[in-house]
Amino acid sequence: MLKKLLLSLSAAAAVCAFCFTTGCESSGKKSDSGGGNSKAVGSWKTTAFVEPNGSNNPNTGFFWNFRADGTFYLSGRHGTYTVSGNTINGNGNNPGVGKFDIRFTMDGNTLTGDFIEHWGPNKTIKITAVKQ
Repeated sequence: MLKKLLLSLSAAAAVCAFCFTTGCESSGKKSDSGGGNSKAVGSWKTTAFVEPNGSNNPNTGFFWNFRADGTFYLSGRHGTYTVSGNTINGNGNNPGVGKFDIRFTMDGNTLTGDFIEHWGPNKTIKITAVKQ
């Protein structure tokens, strides 16, 4: 009886360890949600900041810092993100100003996409950044 109980507990522990290390999702696929071993994790330096009218705003040189816990920081702004393939999607808050979304594509060490402001005249800024 004790042997059967120990065997059952060992099997349960093995299943829990497997789920902890590989993830247990109903689809059977492990997502690459923001963080962990995601390709997005790290610092990305902005090299282009293009306004909706096409002008290249000189407001470059700031860093997008994507953390392993699925959060990101950008010059006093913060938010959360997820990764699917080479796509980063997220939303954040610019304290005292408003909310925003991000939609980026990673291609090697280059990040391109949209910073979508939800304040004032709602606008989408085209961003390019390079991984540091």
